[in-house]
This record gives sequence, C-alpha cells and structure tokens, in this order.
Amino acid sequence: MKPHDKQLLNRIILIGAGIVLVSFCLWRALQAHDIHSRLQAIRAAGYPATLAELDAYYPAVPAAENAAMALAPAFAALRNDPDAHSNEFIELIRSSRYSSLAPEKKQLVDRCLEINSHTLAVMAKAIRLPHARYPVDFSLGPETLLPHLDSLRDLAAICRARAEQAIASGRPAEADEWTIDIFGLARTLEAEPILISYLVRDGIIRTGVRTLETRLNAGELTAGEFAGLQTELTNCDLPQGLARALAGERALTAPFIEDPSAFNHTASPVWAIVRTTGFFDRDLQYYLQAMSTNIALAGLPPPQNLGMIPIAEKMAENARKGWYYMSSMILPGVTWITLHEAESDANLRLAQTAIALEQFRLAEGRLPEHLAELAPQFLPAVPADPFDGQPLRYHRLDTGYVVYSVGRDKQDDGGRERPAHAKSSDHTTYDLTFTVKR
Repeated sequence: MKPHDKQLLNRIILIGAGIVLVSFCLWRALQAHDIHSRLQAIRAAGYPATLAELDAYYPAVPAAENAAMALAPAFAALRNDPDAHSNEFIELIRSSRYSSLAPEKKQLVDRCLEINSHTLAVMAKAIRLPHARYPVDFSLGPETLLPHLDSLRDLAAICRARAEQAIASGRPAEADEWTIDIFGLARTLEAEPILISYLVRDGIIRTGVRTLETRLNAGELTAGEFAGLQTELTNCDLPQGLARALAGERALTAPFIEDPSAFNHTASPVWAIVRTTGFFDRDLQYYLQAMSTNIALAGLPPPQNLGMIPIAEKMAENARKGWYYMSSMILPGVTWITLHEAESDANLRLAQTAIALEQFRLAEGRLPEHLAELAPQFLPAVPADPFDGQPLRYHRLDTGYVVYSVGRDKQDDGGRERPAHAKSSDHTTYDLTFTVKR
C-alpha cells in the first residue's frame, strides 16, 4: 500500500473512531438527561427519588408520641427472655393454633405466655401512641437493617396465642383486646415506606383477621365490644398503601441498579468499567419507567389495579429480552405482590362484613338473608370483592354463615374453604373465606 493510501486509511479510521466516541458521549449525555428528568418527575409526584429523600419520606415523630420507640423495651424483653424454651415457643405459636396443640405443648405455651406478660403489658401501652417511626436509616440503601419486623411478627403471634388461650379457658370477651392489639401492631408500620414492611404489615393484619374469626366462633359480641374492633379494621385500610410502598422500594433499589458496586464492598473493578459503558444506566432507565407504570396502576381501586398484572408480566418479559439485567430480576415479583395485595384487601373486607353481620344478629336476633340487608345501618354498602368487583358472597349455614371472596382464580366455589394443610398437589379450587359456625 502506498504511503498516501496509508495516510488516508488512518484518517478514515480516526474520523470513524471520533464519530463513534462523539456518538457514545452524546448517547451517555442523553441517558443522563433522561434519568434526571425521570427523577424530577418522581419528585413532582410527591415520591422520593434518592436514598436520602427516602429516609426523609419516613416522617419524624415526637418521642412522646412514637409507638416504635416505646416498643423497644418489649422487643428487648422478648429477645432476652431467660426461659430456655423461648425459641421453641416462638416457632410453636407461629406455626400452630392453640386449640390444636397437644396438652404438653399447651403447657409450654401457657408458661411462656405468663413469662412474657410484662412484655405484652409494655406493648399494649406503646401501641396506644398515635404515631410510629422505627429507628432505621434508609440512606444505607440495601444495607438498611430492619430488626423490628421479626419482633413485630413475634408479638403478633404471641397476642394470637393469648387470645386463643383466653377462648379455650372460657373467656372469649378477653380475646377482643388481644385481637385489637394485633391490629395495633400492624398500624405501627403504616408509615414505613418500603415493600417488605408493607408485606409484614399485611401478614400481621391477616393474623388479626384469623384471630377475629376464632373469636366470633367462640361466642357473640356485646354492643360495647364492636366499637374497638370496627375502629381497628377501618384504620387498617390504606387505599394507597401499595403504591406508596412500591415508590419507596423504587427509591431503595434504583441506586443499586445504577451502581451495584457501591453496595458490594468486594466487587471487582470490572463493575466500575462496565458502569462507564452505560450498561447500568440503561437498566436504570427501563426500571424507572416500568416502576412508574406499576405505581400508577397500583394506586387504582380494586379490581382495576389487577390490570397491572399482564402489564407487569410484559414489562418483566421485555426486561429479560432486552438484557436489562437488574430489572429482569426485580420486576417479576410485582405480579405476586399485586395478587397478595388483593388477598389482603379481601381478608380485611371479609372481617368488616363479619362484624356487621354480628351487629345485625345482635340487633335483629337472626342472620340476614342477603348482605344487602346490612346497608346502610351496619355497613355503608356491601364491600366489593377485590378480585372481580362484585359484592362479597355470603350464605347461611346450618349453624352460622360464610362470607367469601372468589380469590385469585375468580371462580365462585360456593365458599369452599382451603384446608389448613392442603397439599401442593391439590388442584381443587377454593375461595377466601370467613366462616362463623354458631
């Protein structure tokens, strides 16, 4: 090749390299601008966009009004229980109902409940405070510690055991306060703006609903017992709760997607090199876009919010096909969370309807033929099933009644209740039920 041709070729290569470099820099600048615009839109919607903003999004509470701080001694007493069987006790009451325990296991539970009586007294006083903010620092991102979540689950299980113990001892009215305390524990998490806290809160509410079901099967309520239970069930209803939790989760997760090595102290230097290519920022763009859609849909009332399921599934599939590495791991969980939320709504509405049915029975001396008879005296209107938007189903039994939701499959199975120990191989369809047989 002639010298002149070599010089021309080198110039072409340099010009080509320059075009590629300029194009890359322009693309990275557009990426940065797009991410900045999305973060500004998040802030404009009233949601946190950074870890520091997430921590500030969890509102500060005056110490004298902070149930979370007042619960700290109860957590410490529970964790430091000198009884040798403490761990066995916690696992036992989490997995079993008091009424189903063998006599020797009941003795263990009775003894451990007595040992924890002071813990429960501290808890009962603490949850009467109006607000709660646990001492967590969300600016730590994925490294944020949340030890209070396990403690709350343990206390809820103990309250359930205490309620069932009272029922088994012929003191059903005593179980009301323990049931109310379970809902009070859940209420301390209502301002905590991340998904795991929201799911733990839902789990505690379910424990309260099942405890209420046991209580109503043990005997009728008096007029004076209804008010506290109604108030707690009403306070547990957070129409925008899932949207807020997803928004907090987005703020918690986005910095990790943008730079995983920042939260991995043993990360290879290769991560930093990969980051300069825009690979992670590309992933972040997609994640922010997908989560904004999910959050908007989650804020819709049920069953419209279930419309996010096919959309979320499609976005998760696109993340996998488009090599959005982190998004493809995170987004598939949104479908499960949406169904979980619908079940939680259904359980809460079933409990509210059961309370109204008991009020009707107390006032009229009979059960209604249809739920419509409850409105407007005992319910403003018959609650809708979160899965299909139709009124909750109900029918009377030989003794008592069942009120139910059709559940995930949206199939009306006549109030068929899932057995407590149903096998995974069982393909029978069931409803979500609240059954009272008396």
